[in-house]
Amino acid sequence: MAAMCGVKPGHTMAEVHGEIRKEIEEIELPEGYTFFWDAQYKDQGEAMQAIAKFFPLAFLMLIVILVALFGNFRQPVIILCILPLSLIGVAIGMLLTGFDFGFFPIAGWLGLLGMIIKNVIVLLDEINIQRRNGIAPYTAIIEATVSRTRPVLMAATTTILGMVPLLFDIAFGGMAATIIFGLTFATLLTLFVTPALYAMFYKIKSNSKYASYEKN
Repeated sequence: MAAMCGVKPGHTMAEVHGEIRKEIEEIELPEGYTFFWDAQYKDQGEAMQAIAKFFPLAFLMLIVILVALFGNFRQPVIILCILPLSLIGVAIGMLLTGFDFGFFPIAGWLGLLGMIIKNVIVLLDEINIQRRNGIAPYTAIIEATVSRTRPVLMAATTTILGMVPLLFDIAFGGMAATIIFGLTFATLLTLFVTPALYAMFYKIKSNSKYASYEKN
């Protein structure tokens, strides 16, 4: 026997499931009978298991690619230090919108990580180019950040505006909120925290003299 029901507008599947789960699971079934949750709940559970299973491998591949791209370990570490901080913006978005941090918000956060990595790579690469051209390290950080501000802001703004219509959708609103608030906060991190971390990792001070590009 299968019992099916829909979710009223204004409510999420996770919210409704949390309200009725305890009462249903307390029902005493005759001997030989069992029950299980199916449909969307089951599908999301399987998807979450798949993410948990393959995320470590994907994360390892990400590190390998970043090390190969930059040819050193310090700049990939800078990127990895930025990623967890994006959760601050995501948490603010979840609190303000009232969405649960379920499957779709997690999927949105994974996509958000790619956007953050792209923006940080653009900034770090510009700093490296400036230093290879003989610009003093501290000056290179400042000039690279200024020159990359407009492209980073434009890319973030177009993405955020594209997510706004989804923000009011009951199914994908959580994912949209994750990307909108997470990307807004992450953009600020890219433009302010990334240069600071670069200066800290390479021990660059404002009175640094001209220096050649450091390979590692």
